[in-house]
Amino acid sequence: LERYMQDEGALRGEEALQGEWNKINVGPPEVPRQHDGSSCGVFACAYADCLSAGRQPSGFAQQNMMAIRRSMRHFLERCRM
Repeated sequence: LERYMQDEGALRGEEALQGEWNKINVGPPEVPRQHDGSSCGVFACAYADCLSAGRQPSGFAQQNMMAIRRSMRHFLERCRM
């Protein structure tokens, strides 16, 4: 979220959104963290998938995003609504 807000601030010329932020982590420490500005939805879906299947949500990381995206695409392509 910080990266997204900083990028948006830069695009809009909002200096208040840029620079260093004070951070407070409120989730469990084992929750995987994204390290880019574009994988938040994939992280949220992967986390929800782990919880719904009864698996620990620590089994994926940033380097797994392309594989998780492909898996999500295949799942959605097989779905019939």
